Amino acid sequence: MERQVAQCVSYRLPFPLSVNNLFFNTKRGRVKTTRYQAWLREVSSVLKSQGLVYIPGKVTVRILLIRPDKRRRDVDNYAKSLIDSLVLNGVIEDDSLIEKLILSWYSRDLSGCFVEIRGWNDSGKR
Repeated sequence: MERQVAQCVSYRLPFPLSVNNLFFNTKRGRVKTTRYQAWLREVSSVLKSQGLVYIPGKVTVRILLIRPDKRRRDVDNYAKSLIDSLVLNGVIEDDSLIEKLILSWYSRDLSGCFVEIRGWNDSGKR
């Protein structure tokens, strides 16, 4: 599937894994967990089904997480897996180009999360 270049795109994705579940350490360094690899494959499939779009340059990323249950969770633990999946699938070039990141809980009777990516203009607006 061909990806389009755009200034804004929104996706509904599976609930991300916590940063605590992404890697394990070996003698040779850090390795992606089997669970993280499976989640990345699922996200890739969902992104392709919703239409891959490339947002060039600096971006703003807004993530609305839908609580999967009533457990206490740190909202900041979920950004890494989502951002890495956007880079891996070519939606954004690199996570170093994120100028603004907005993370929040979204309480609805849904599952997963919503991710919106907008191009960043030089005046700092978006």
